[in-house]
Amino acid sequence: MEALFRLGEALRTTLPTLKGEELPPAKRRFVPADQRPRFVTQDKSIIIEDIISKPAGMEAEISHIAPGGLSNGIWSHKGQEFVYVLSGHLSLWLEPDEEYELKTGDTLYFHSHLMHRWKNNSDETTVVLWVNAFLPEYAQVRSESEETGRISAPQDED
Repeated sequence: MEALFRLGEALRTTLPTLKGEELPPAKRRFVPADQRPRFVTQDKSIIIEDIISKPAGMEAEISHIAPGGLSNGIWSHKGQEFVYVLSGHLSLWLEPDEEYELKTGDTLYFHSHLMHRWKNNSDETTVVLWVNAFLPEYAQVRSESEETGRISAPQDED
């Protein structure tokens, strides 16, 4: 599974695309709970539910992490991440030496270029909502708004 994630990142694509399951871009997407694509690690310690089927610029997943389940490496990539612990406990480390012990209801946001890894050190399965955003327009808008004091959003094209 880690190799697929790394391959997807190197090719600037997603797991569904690598597996031939990518949906076309859409301005909205409804995914019924019983139709979510699911990915299971080889050791079955992590089950990932793709809850929005990867529209351009964003990944949102619910990860079920068994006791002892871990990120299997240290990650660094483009984008921003948001973590919300739905149940259980998750230890998450950010470079250079930040450690977060997240429990049910806790959230964490960080820039994905920071080296990061995580592990479920508890005796129960942890369930996490994990959102990765790859929005270059947002970075551009934020930069412009900091310079001018004005906020504007990129316009959608139909």
